[in-house]
Amino acid sequence: MRAEQGAVPGATAIGRLGGRRPDEAPQVFTRPPQPVSSPTGGALRIVVARSLDELAGHRLALDDLAADLLETNVFYESIMAESAVRSFGAGRQLELVFVYRSDPGAPQRPPRLCGFFPFERRARYRGLPIAALVSFKHLHCFLCTPLVRREGASATFAAAFDWLIGESGASVVELRSIAAEGPVHQLLVEQLHARRRPFWLGDWSTRAFFEPGKDAESYLRRAISGLALKEARRKEKRLRERGRLVWRELEPGEDAAPWLRAFLQLEASGWKGRGRSALACSEPEREFFVSTATAAHELGRLMLLGLFLDDRPLALKCNFLAGDGGFAFKIAFDEAYRAFSPGFLLEIENVRRLHRRPEIRWMDSCADADHAMINRLWPGRRTMASVLFATGRPPGDLLVSLMPLLQWGRRMLTRWSRPGSGPETTGGESTS
Repeated sequence: MRAEQGAVPGATAIGRLGGRRPDEAPQVFTRPPQPVSSPTGGALRIVVARSLDELAGHRLALDDLAADLLETNVFYESIMAESAVRSFGAGRQLELVFVYRSDPGAPQRPPRLCGFFPFERRARYRGLPIAALVSFKHLHCFLCTPLVRREGASATFAAAFDWLIGESGASVVELRSIAAEGPVHQLLVEQLHARRRPFWLGDWSTRAFFEPGKDAESYLRRAISGLALKEARRKEKRLRERGRLVWRELEPGEDAAPWLRAFLQLEASGWKGRGRSALACSEPEREFFVSTATAAHELGRLMLLGLFLDDRPLALKCNFLAGDGGFAFKIAFDEAYRAFSPGFLLEIENVRRLHRRPEIRWMDSCADADHAMINRLWPGRRTMASVLFATGRPPGDLLVSLMPLLQWGRRMLTRWSRPGSGPETTGGESTS
């Protein structure tokens, strides 16, 4: 499948990237498309956006797509995607791939967006001179599952693969950080098997995943020990002895700006600020957070909780909502009150509030695999993985076939480089 020259109906090609009028749809200038038949009716076409302006032209289509997704991923929806490209897209060669379907029975209707696959083009892959497309990912993107409309999902994947294998120019394609047990991963593997493309599954991990129980208290009793709950109540009581302790949540229609400023200040006041990894320490990161959270709040999709002592925030937690679930984005706490575990107390309150909202059926922690606190509090797990596949261009097939060997070599090199380790004694293993 070839990328389309005129992105959406009504768009007028004017001969160069970035030269469109503000009210026009994004343009891509390659060879004319070859429509692909869709089982749901209509023809599927590929459109590629390569800049923020071009991405913005798909905003309404992305919002329509987000309402009927096979699998939810807030990090690729319009409220985050545009901010991400604005803040982190500089110096990257973006290939934001859209799959549109037209309705032959109603040619006057604009095509409907069925899939969004954001990629970054690289001339080198893992240090090797191999042309690659990899999922667009930045420091604050914790899931790279592409957006695929529920209806006609298989045909959408087939159209995307036609372009990736036939027209993208990449030797390998890597979809990073996707939910390995979800329907999108299943369709991906089915396409690879059907096309007999060599692929490699790597970067396996699990992370905490919330699904509500019968009620909050029974959930908490199953997740953590009675002793831990008793200790949490004791610390909350000690805080109440110091002043007026209240739980608050940003309300619909309330100004989000003071909350966001407080979050940035609180995070920067602790170890992240000292290590220069707080959002406020980087203008692009600060701008990404503020613009994304503001947009989400306006749409009723920001869940911002706080624990306050005499109006002073001791802990703040930011969740983004999408579909029937959510994504835990960031938490910050006042290190001066570390002995009272304000972050843990807020996480317990978060569990209680999630149980009071039946429309939220799950929440992804977006946490590291070894995050001890959230792993204890959220016993559910989401499996994550990356998928690397060859398109048929050399040397992609060779690289994918060698990935297990390359991974083994990297592990051995890491072991041997540790003090006191070597080929004779590698982590307790013996050689003969």
